[in-house]
Amino acid sequence: VLLGLGAVDEALAELRRATLSELAPEGRAWLALGQAALRRGYAGEALRALREAERRGSRSAQLPALIAAAQIALGERAAAREQLERARAAGADPAVLLAVE
Repeated sequence: VLLGLGAVDEALAELRRATLSELAPEGRAWLALGQAALRRGYAGEALRALREAERRGSRSAQLPALIAAAQIALGERAAAREQLERARAAGADPAVLLAVE
């Protein structure tokens, strides 16, 4: 909710706490943390969180595109291209793909 309202710093703090909780074994909190970190420009933290979301079984079609965005920000363009292909194959929202490309 906070992220949707544009309160990125507050969302980051809450999501960091949520991912430390044993009550958040799923990838959703990690995915949201990755999105918030990416919006704030913390590409390294975003990539770590998004990889954790992936490891925890997140099924979001947007996940590969978000990983690609973090990789681009970190200068990992070849890896990002692979993730964009995965995003397309998963049916990611074209608007997300355009924003990353």
